[in-house]
Amino acid sequence: MKRFIHKATPMDMLDRYSRTVESAERVCGDSDIDSDQYELIDKKSVMDSDGFYTDYCLYYDVLNDRYVTVFGDSDIYRPEDEDFDMECETEAEAREWFDSYHGFDEEY
Repeated sequence: MKRFIHKATPMDMLDRYSRTVESAERVCGDSDIDSDQYELIDKKSVMDSDGFYTDYCLYYDVLNDRYVTVFGDSDIYRPEDEDFDMECETEAEAREWFDSYHGFDEEY
């Protein structure tokens, strides 16, 4: 018995790939975290420990009335992960910390 195997065209392969990517985005994008909890106040580039530049972000936590900073690429390291570099009760204290932070630039 012979089997006929349909050879996939480049368009078939792209179609399969795009369906895979779309479904992965929906799974990764679904979250029960309240995305309105944090408001981005400020963002700047600072040197990472490996000599490359990354983001340093200051957020206001609306639900807990506090200011937090997050070190790392803002597309990956989100305040919802609660891996804060610093937590402050007042905006003045948070702004002073944020403005004085320069990352690892003194090591290079």
